[in-house]
Amino acid sequence: VLIYLSFGFSIEFIFYIGLTSLLLIIAGIDYDHQVIPDPFVMLGLGGGLLYHLIGSIMSHSLAGVVHGLIGLVIGGGFLLLIAVLSKGGMGGGDIKLMGMLGFWLGWKLTIIALFFSFLFGGLISIFLLACKIKNKKDMIPFGPFLCLGTFVSLLYGNVIFQWYLQLFL
Repeated sequence: VLIYLSFGFSIEFIFYIGLTSLLLIIAGIDYDHQVIPDPFVMLGLGGGLLYHLIGSIMSHSLAGVVHGLIGLVIGGGFLLLIAVLSKGGMGGGDIKLMGMLGFWLGWKLTIIALFFSFLFGGLISIFLLACKIKNKKDMIPFGPFLCLGTFVSLLYGNVIFQWYLQLFL
């Protein structure tokens, strides 16, 4: 319903419903099993490629593909950097997932999705530790937070980005 309210019945609506369904599946699997299966990431990447190709045909521009590739590098690269610097504090599935999501979102919305993913992940982790539901040694899957941050970015990312620019520029 939120996707429909944001995009109406459009090509974006159709693709974003598919992406959101995939995000729900990935979040559930990662929450239950702490793994993000590669076939789901590849399916998402293929869907993102199809989305950008159709958008390129409709707009007569490759800008969406270029922004998607930059988003892939920023999203996957940032989490890869965290994994390297923390010596494994971020899983490979999370890196691949964020790369795929970055391709869908483009660079601006990828940055917003990452921000909200870390915000939600940090707040929930603090709550779980404070309530002694988890301890510092327990793994907390990050995929559900990446999915939630992406969903927020899909719906409100452009508004947030404009607000941020107006606030600081």
